[in-house]
Amino acid sequence: MTKMNISNNKKSTEIKVFDIKDIIDSIKLNIMFITFFSLLISCLSYFYAISLPNIYKSETVLLSFEDSSQDSISSLASQFSGIANLAGVNVGGGAAKTNKTLEGIEVLKSTKFLSNYILDRDIELPIFAALPDKGNKSFTIDPKKYDIANKGWVIEKPSVLSLVRSFKANNFTVFHDIKTGFVKISITHYSPELAKNMAEWIVIDLNAYFKNKHLEEARKTVEYLEKEIASNSIKPLEVIFYKLIEEQTKKIMLANTRDEYFFRTIDPPVIADIKFSPRRSVILILGTAFGGLVSLLIAFLAHFNNRSIKLDILPPKIYLVKTL
Repeated sequence: MTKMNISNNKKSTEIKVFDIKDIIDSIKLNIMFITFFSLLISCLSYFYAISLPNIYKSETVLLSFEDSSQDSISSLASQFSGIANLAGVNVGGGAAKTNKTLEGIEVLKSTKFLSNYILDRDIELPIFAALPDKGNKSFTIDPKKYDIANKGWVIEKPSVLSLVRSFKANNFTVFHDIKTGFVKISITHYSPELAKNMAEWIVIDLNAYFKNKHLEEARKTVEYLEKEIASNSIKPLEVIFYKLIEEQTKKIMLANTRDEYFFRTIDPPVIADIKFSPRRSVILILGTAFGGLVSLLIAFLAHFNNRSIKLDILPPKIYLVKTL
């Protein structure tokens, strides 16, 4: 009884070793299955690739302006901060210098700025309810989402946060090269013309945002300094205040005379003449390779279990019987 158990255990723990010859034999035995399965996956990859719509990209490269007026104000504030503190006046000498490029990028990616951009430019439909118009490099509005005739949403009207999320996920990317300081904004869409326009609009709106913000800050600063001049009779302080007013006035004049106030355009966006995606040849190659690897794995496992895969894909034979 014990001998029989030992022999059974030896059989159950017996390990099969395969070499290259076994792999070649498994391919030969299942060549029909490998070919058929690979062609099937290749055909599916082809139809999937051609079903994907063309997407076009428009890019623009920006560089921030150096703010020399801020350096002048900081030097004046630090130079006369002792006298101002004795008089009980704060001229802002301890303010930290911020990185203009990083500030611009954070504003550009913020929900507040993007929501205003989407609503002001009236691009809710191209972002949230667009369908590709194949062959025309354009787009149509999805009737399942928006009724053009009645000018109303068929689905629940998307919130501002939904519009911003959709824009960031499908249309908008920003890249900052730390070494050079260049900022690249990319916009993708079914329509190359709209992608180019959206890239232009977002730069215009970003410059306008900072221009209006700094104009308001400069005007408030001038009003504050004028009040301080009227309330203080110390001559050294008056000199400081007039110098600061002069710098703020320069800032206002510069903002009013320059359209590209915060970022200047190094490479403007253009209408793309070739698609950005999808890469159909890559999809087809990867699909075919995947089908071949999976079919080889199945064939090898079948050979491991001493089986072969048979495909009855040939037509049945017809026998003719001659009667006497």
